[in-house]
Amino acid sequence: MKRHYDFKRGIVSNLAMNIPPSFLPQLVDSAIQTTHKEEEILRGLKEQIHVVGEVAYVLNIPFSQGKTATYTRALADTSVGIAGEERKEVVDLSLRTSVDRIDLNRILRRITPNLGGSGGGQATPRLPGPEFQRRTSRNSSRD
Repeated sequence: MKRHYDFKRGIVSNLAMNIPPSFLPQLVDSAIQTTHKEEEILRGLKEQIHVVGEVAYVLNIPFSQGKTATYTRALADTSVGIAGEERKEVVDLSLRTSVDRIDLNRILRRITPNLGGSGGGQATPRLPGPEFQRRTSRNSSRD
């Protein structure tokens, strides 16, 4: 669903005409398919998690990065979960935590530029691929 822009535009158009989402069969079908995909992803996710201290991460899981980061954190029982997607020379990341004292947005705004990356708002920075690999491979444990 991530890049299906025409489908999303159609949903917005229908909503603008006061047509409830439940009246859109293709949206209901999409929700069911997404739920099945999520269940399949969850079955094999734990085997793909890497842990560095209190941070758990996965790469290239074909699902919502936000949800994947949340599941990764929970399954690994760590403070922070990261889902990354490698794209050309960068890694797009989504970070999640359930620890109130950890402000991921503030942390990312401060460190992302020092790592040659960009972004950081909404806990979704972009880092150069080699920098991400260097930082994660150096301290990986519980693989």
